Amino acid sequence: MIRQPQVGLSTVSSLIGLVPLPQQQHRSLYASTRDENAETESDDNRQTPTDATTDKKKKKKSPGMSTGTLLRADRVLGNRGFGSRKICHAILRQRRAWIYQEDGTKKILASPSEKIPLDAKLFVDKEEIPEIPLLLVYHKPKYLLSQMDDDDLNRPHLGMVLSDYHYAQKDVHPVGRLDYDTSGLILFSSNGQLTQRLLHPNGKTEKEYTAVVQGIVDPERLERKFKAGVETKEGVHTAQILGIESPIAPEEVMQIVQDVQHHGSDHYMEEDKDDEGGILYPTMPYGEDDDDDEEQEMELCMSRIRLVVTEGKHRMVRRMLANCGHPVWALRRDRIGNISLGDLPEGCFRDITEDETTWAQGLISTKKKP
Repeated sequence: MIRQPQVGLSTVSSLIGLVPLPQQQHRSLYASTRDENAETESDDNRQTPTDATTDKKKKKKSPGMSTGTLLRADRVLGNRGFGSRKICHAILRQRRAWIYQEDGTKKILASPSEKIPLDAKLFVDKEEIPEIPLLLVYHKPKYLLSQMDDDDLNRPHLGMVLSDYHYAQKDVHPVGRLDYDTSGLILFSSNGQLTQRLLHPNGKTEKEYTAVVQGIVDPERLERKFKAGVETKEGVHTAQILGIESPIAPEEVMQIVQDVQHHGSDHYMEEDKDDEGGILYPTMPYGEDDDDDEEQEMELCMSRIRLVVTEGKHRMVRRMLANCGHPVWALRRDRIGNISLGDLPEGCFRDITEDETTWAQGLISTKKKP
């Protein structure tokens, strides 16, 4: 299910030149009802689920509540970011919260301590309070900062697209980051353990990228370098090549060059520079006074490379390719582990699928080796 952010996308779009998709094509990220078949899990689902073996007395379950972990109603409501514990208690005591049971009947919740399924369809008054997802998939546009604020330069950032009340109340956070000038897949997580597993180098989670680089690529030469390891200021890194298209169409080359020329290097800070102090973007391949059309055409040649890495050092892919003689003009992340970007439009979210949920939950349940 593709979802367009309800708050902040128009602001971000105006800042980075995106045109939002028509509203009727995508449902709101927060105001819409989640698929009934979507399976999610929060931190609290793993901590202290009610277990009949630990209770002195088994409490009767309400009709239609035989599936799913049962937790206190105030805890479930709080987990979904509705508000503080005090507010949740007040709402429940006022009997303003209710759920749909499996037989379709409406059940008003009588007290904060009443047990309900973790995945219950929960309402306060007439508003459904959706579950906070285990993971969200987001297609980050270029020139959007991968953090929740930007006090220094006031650049567009992820906080502008994840500002809804229900989600702002809980620790829904980006998993790692993408460079300011890189587009593609970013995951938002509500589970700290899962985030750590995805980011830790020992996990060797695959990350697939598509890079447009300068020059004509020699596949065998580049593969040898990647297998042997490419030395950068962050260390020696390896990569696997999935495919190479060399060269790409001249029309695409010109579009990429115009994009880089338009944005320039005004947004870069010291951390974006290489060892020599230069921006990691390649130098513009031609000048206004260059009359040598043949030389200009040769310098404008670019290639497309699909590659996989298992580390996530700062600007690592750009540095590796630059040190192999192919500076990067455009970079997009297409996949993290079993979760792919697919055809998700820029600036939009989607839920993870059932298979992706199973994979992510498997990372959480995997025990560390001694």
